[in-house]
Amino acid sequence: MIPKHVIPLAEKACAYLTASTDPYHAVAHAIQILEQQGFRKWSMSSSSSSTPAILQPGGKYYYSVQQSTLVAFSVGAKVEGNAVTPFCVIGGHTDSPNFRLKPRSQCATPHKNGLVQLGVECYGGGLWHTWLDRDLSVSGQVLVRPNSTGDKISRRLVQLKQPVARISSLCIHLQTATEREALKLNKETHTVPMIASAPHTVVTPPETTTWSSSLPSSAAPLLEQALEEQINVVPTKEDEEKKEVRSQDQNKHDDDTKATTKTNEKEETDPWRKGQEPLLLQRIAEELQKNDKNNDNNGDDNINDNEVITIADWDLSLYDVQPAALGGLHSEFLYSGRLDNLATVFCAVTALAQHDPCHDAHINLVVAFDHEEVGSVSAQGAGSPVLEQALQHISQALLQSQEEETLSSLSLLSSLYPSMIRQSFCLSVDQAHAVHPNYASKHESVHGPTLNSGLVIKTNSNQRYATSPVTGFLVRELGRLTGVPIQEFVVRNDCPCGSTIGPTISARTGLRTIDLGMPQLSMHSCREVMGTVDLTHAVNLFRGYFQHFPTVDRRLQLDE
Repeated sequence: MIPKHVIPLAEKACAYLTASTDPYHAVAHAIQILEQQGFRKWSMSSSSSSTPAILQPGGKYYYSVQQSTLVAFSVGAKVEGNAVTPFCVIGGHTDSPNFRLKPRSQCATPHKNGLVQLGVECYGGGLWHTWLDRDLSVSGQVLVRPNSTGDKISRRLVQLKQPVARISSLCIHLQTATEREALKLNKETHTVPMIASAPHTVVTPPETTTWSSSLPSSAAPLLEQALEEQINVVPTKEDEEKKEVRSQDQNKHDDDTKATTKTNEKEETDPWRKGQEPLLLQRIAEELQKNDKNNDNNGDDNINDNEVITIADWDLSLYDVQPAALGGLHSEFLYSGRLDNLATVFCAVTALAQHDPCHDAHINLVVAFDHEEVGSVSAQGAGSPVLEQALQHISQALLQSQEEETLSSLSLLSSLYPSMIRQSFCLSVDQAHAVHPNYASKHESVHGPTLNSGLVIKTNSNQRYATSPVTGFLVRELGRLTGVPIQEFVVRNDCPCGSTIGPTISARTGLRTIDLGMPQLSMHSCREVMGTVDLTHAVNLFRGYFQHFPTVDRRLQLDE
């Protein structure tokens, strides 16, 4: 049995995971959590100059980078602007393996075999066979072209709730025995989702409301008489009026068809729209229109009846519409897509939102990067200047609140920055591999994490993880103080070792860093599983980290 007090947090995690179907929505919903606890949007440059907007001790702030990477932080109420102010950082990532639309989403043969399919690209290293026969939909970011000259391109989030796509598996009867055993997918040809039937292939049945058996022979003369009356009938004035109405309706339909044709011709002048699947363009446009109406018409009025021609570009992904859920006989498991690594994002943001910085003399910061699953080398990935700039600009903004001149604050920052880096710390948190009961031999015999048993320190002497003896010790001490159990993971010598953002952050910023995470099964599957209790373990450890790390760190006396 698991304790009942962990269930409310797990249910909130389920809601966050279900709503966060892509990095853009993950950041947007994390911001909602933060704003509910008093966090305010912050700009790294003020409206009147290129210097950062001033920060206040005790303040709570956030900002996003390209809407898919989140930086959130709280400034300790006891922070002094002209002194060394260390950072307690938690790093995670917002992306997960999935299918993303190709730049031209319309397939080369648009209506192949009577079906409309969608051009998609495999993002990251997914277990792609787990996406077969799932009810899929589309979400992401859309760029909308303005209707009037001089207006700006706007960015909107879109999320189709109902299933609109499916990647069907091949039935067993059409596979050879060898093919059934191999279960091999060609990522280019076997993962193309279907989203509709080709319009010209749909055979419409008659609108029959009742079904009857064959008529008896006695009814034949009556039918013949009725048919003769209909053939020889003389049209009445009422019949002529009805005929005129039908003629007018047909003319209106012809006019609408001509207008649609002109619109389509206009669309084809835009090379990007020309390469998109028209049915999806229309469906996304309808969703944007519906969102505007639901927002009480408070949008920027870029959406109109011809919405398709205003969509300028998009970054859309497929996702499984099945919501996250608690499972197991005692609700000890959480089933969901994107646990790697939105479970971390949820727990880190929740811990930061709950933490009160009134007694802190340091800065607590959560950064959730995009593009970890594809190497972190992007403008908003862990390999970018995002974290380094955050450390510098936040420190500069605090100094400016004490110093009159910007040059003076920059000079002071230059002298204090190295000491700040040495006193700061980063938890690089990404999901860890629990022992699979059916494949237990895949784990090193004495380094086998289990579900619902606490967080996992990940170590690799070949530096695939950033953990060192010192950083490992500090986290174990935090675990001891907070009552959070700590497990250990090291990969077998005969197995490849994955990696995450820890080594990248450590190398780029010089921060002392450790890699750890919550254990889970089915990593990179369309549907993953983790322990419900471990969510509470993570939030407790993160809150203890924000509160106690400087004290724990001061106990560590090391000669440099």
